[in-house]
Amino acid sequence: MEVAYESESKGYLPALLAVSKDSKNNIRAVQIIYLDKEIGNKADIKVKKRSYGTLKGSLVEISKSNNESNTYIVAEGIETALSIKEAGINANIYMLHLV
Repeated sequence: MEVAYESESKGYLPALLAVSKDSKNNIRAVQIIYLDKEIGNKADIKVKKRSYGTLKGSLVEISKSNNESNTYIVAEGIETALSIKEAGINANIYMLHLV
């Protein structure tokens, strides 16, 4: 599915969209990672990621624990956070923008 317009290629590409929120659950930013149409890796373009809004201090909730786990995992990037989720770890997983 081609979901995000990319100005370098002047067309639409598949993309991973990450919506970042603040502590009051307000949307603060959106990060777009353009993907290769065939294999799902990052697209072979000059700018692979674009961010809009204020990233600093916002976070992306990746998953919530399916029980009353007090385990929280904070990752520095969306790719890392998604890898942790895919590993099947039962925890509250977030991606935090520090800068």
